[in-house]
Amino acid sequence: YELDTLSFADLVHPSRLDESRDRFARALSGVVQRFDSSGVRKSGEIFDVDVTNIPMRDSSGVITAVIGIARDITEQRRLVERQIAHASIDQLTTRIARVAGWSIDVATETVQWSDDLMTLLNFRLTDVATLELALQQFAESDHALVSANFRRCIDDGVPFDVHARIRDGHGNFLDVRLIGEPVYDDHGSITSIVGVLHDVTSFLQQRAAIEKLNDRIWETMNGVRAGLLFINRDWFVEYVNDAATEILGIDRETLLTTSVQTLIEQRPDPDNRALYERAMNLGEYGSRAVFIPRLQRWYEIAAYPAREGIVVSAHDATMEREARQRELVSNEQANLLSQMVELSHEAVIMRNFETGVSYWNKSAEDLYGWTFEEVVGRDLMELLYRDPEDGRYAAESLLRHGTWIGDLEHRTKSGASVVVHARWQLVRDNEGVPIGAFGVNRDVTNERREREQHARNQRIDSIGTLASGIAHDLNNILTPVLLSLEVLGREQHSPELRELVRSIENRVNRGADMIRQVLSFARGLEGEREVVQTSDLLHDVFRLTRETLPKNIEVRLHVDDELWPVLGDATQLMQVLLNLITNARDAMPDGGVLEVSGRNAYGDDAGRIATDLDGARFVYLEVTDTGAGMSSAELGRIFEPFYSTKNIGAGTGLGLSTSQAIAKSHGGRLEVSSVRHKGSRFTFIVPATELKPTTVDVDTSLEAPLEPSVLASRQFRVLVVDDEPEIASMFETILRLDGYDVDVAHDGSEALDVVERAHAPYDVIVTDLNMPRVSGDVFAQTVIARGVPSRFVFMSGLNVPDTLRGEEVFRHSVFLEKPFPSSALLGALRTMLQGDERLS
Repeated sequence: YELDTLSFADLVHPSRLDESRDRFARALSGVVQRFDSSGVRKSGEIFDVDVTNIPMRDSSGVITAVIGIARDITEQRRLVERQIAHASIDQLTTRIARVAGWSIDVATETVQWSDDLMTLLNFRLTDVATLELALQQFAESDHALVSANFRRCIDDGVPFDVHARIRDGHGNFLDVRLIGEPVYDDHGSITSIVGVLHDVTSFLQQRAAIEKLNDRIWETMNGVRAGLLFINRDWFVEYVNDAATEILGIDRETLLTTSVQTLIEQRPDPDNRALYERAMNLGEYGSRAVFIPRLQRWYEIAAYPAREGIVVSAHDATMEREARQRELVSNEQANLLSQMVELSHEAVIMRNFETGVSYWNKSAEDLYGWTFEEVVGRDLMELLYRDPEDGRYAAESLLRHGTWIGDLEHRTKSGASVVVHARWQLVRDNEGVPIGAFGVNRDVTNERREREQHARNQRIDSIGTLASGIAHDLNNILTPVLLSLEVLGREQHSPELRELVRSIENRVNRGADMIRQVLSFARGLEGEREVVQTSDLLHDVFRLTRETLPKNIEVRLHVDDELWPVLGDATQLMQVLLNLITNARDAMPDGGVLEVSGRNAYGDDAGRIATDLDGARFVYLEVTDTGAGMSSAELGRIFEPFYSTKNIGAGTGLGLSTSQAIAKSHGGRLEVSSVRHKGSRFTFIVPATELKPTTVDVDTSLEAPLEPSVLASRQFRVLVVDDEPEIASMFETILRLDGYDVDVAHDGSEALDVVERAHAPYDVIVTDLNMPRVSGDVFAQTVIARGVPSRFVFMSGLNVPDTLRGEEVFRHSVFLEKPFPSSALLGALRTMLQGDERLS
């Protein structure tokens, strides 16, 4: 009804109305017209149509009407327009998607292949010009399926969409998707079949690869020890691996078919619910540690927000938790160790070979003077060594062996020297490459000083022992010489010969005096404190050194009258003075003047003694030279251990530090003043003492002649005991010449036999103290113990220890130091025979 009311113009778009009328007119003229046009729907929508105008004739051939057939080609037109507008894109799409068209004429069963399809399959047109030839290109296994679909489409109009394999022009099979549908003519007859061929080879390969990858991912995820679940927004589990089912204790089927909320309700855990809900609803990541009693393990449950839900993971955190606990303990221990290292009394240092010092504890700051901030990053070699080469040996040994232990001399921030006992350990990286060193340095400066002093004392002890032995032997040698010279002097009538004998005798006495000085030095090695007459000490030092110094050095001695005595170790006091004199000698290689002096002073003298000692009495012992002198820098370090201004090998650097230590041990000190190129003065300041020195010298009056009445009464019997045959023989001769009845024994054992066999006691026994087998003092004590009344004259080439002098037998005897003249021996005998009270 509605069409009846519309005109032809109402159905045609105004822009195509003229053309439509023209085409209609041509159809009326008897020419079939087919053209594209545009129409207008009732809704006003414009559409494209394929119009065919066919003239209708009556039986006489006159055109009486025009039949119009209009087919809606809007979508087709749009497709064509898109293809035209995007031809380059379509071509690219064809190449990429590998899709191309074809058509088959049903009447002739000829195939029309598009150019793209020919290119895609690399066909020649003659190979596939007919349907039969085209079907032969499909794989034998697919031939029946493809052929049946074509026949159903041709015969019955059934569209098809099948997968098959087709051989390309190179003989390779491609997987394709073949789509076809029938095309009908105006009478409803199938005139052709059109369709596309889509090469899905790559797609299938990719899908196979994806499936394989999915399988591999599944195997991987299933092999992961951590439990994994994917929960969708409907709160259902879409994926779960085996580890998750084991951890949860729920089978896979239940997990995949039961709401997670239901599962949570079955196992109430507010913290877990909150964790999942925050991830699902707020998109917040969260995790928490959960202990599962059934497995006796700790698990870390984590929820990760995803686009379609959440991913939940649960991994075994037991070992990590235990490791963290161990780490906490380890950190506590490390912190404790760090505190111990920081509080250690030893310097702990860490250095990196490339970046320098990286650790420096408090003790290192105290030892060296630099703070950590001052040394961090600095080169340790340049920091601690005056010459970096001094530490190269230790560094090279550390690299070779991995450790190094030994003593090193370092410098401090103030420039002072310290000796450290170093223990260094090489530090390596994970690949074993040395990257640094860790060291512990202990200050052994005082220990080294004490060790050196101990060694020095041992050497002095050895020298003293050796000196005592040599002195004993020399005294035994000089004794018969001196005895003989006195006898020869009395018998010489020629003044010239008597003068010669006196000269020789003076030389022997001088040698004996030098030996006594050596013995005095040796006696002091025990370190006992006694009253020392400083005047005698200076004279002894002067006599001892004057003979040894080079002739180009003039030695002077100046001693104040009544120089006060001091309480000390005579050997150590002499050691200090000798050391100062030796240094003065070394400072004057070309000669000069060396002056030794002593003077009394009080504590406030020129402010040179500490104020708390003001008013105390002191003795100043000084050694002055006119040598090279010292700079202010050298003066600042002169008393440091191991510091020396002498050439390498010429000194140990311990002399002055040892001397200072001795001075301090005596309650005093050493002071020095010096002018470069003019000389130096060392002052040894020692507290004076009020005590008086003791004397054990034999009175010279012992040489007075014996009263004639004593000698006239009877002949006295004397036993001489000495292990030196020449000395014993000389004593025997001298005593016989003086009228004594003399027996001789050559050691204490023999003397005991002689005393035992004697028909009467001896009036006097003259015995040496130092003899093998039985010494003189043991011999004397044995005689007294046997009840034999005797008087003794003791002799020795050595000094008699004070302890021995205190024995009862010595308090009523005379002691003679070898060598001595015959007059001393005869005087001692007369004294003993007269019972001189002075010896008590």
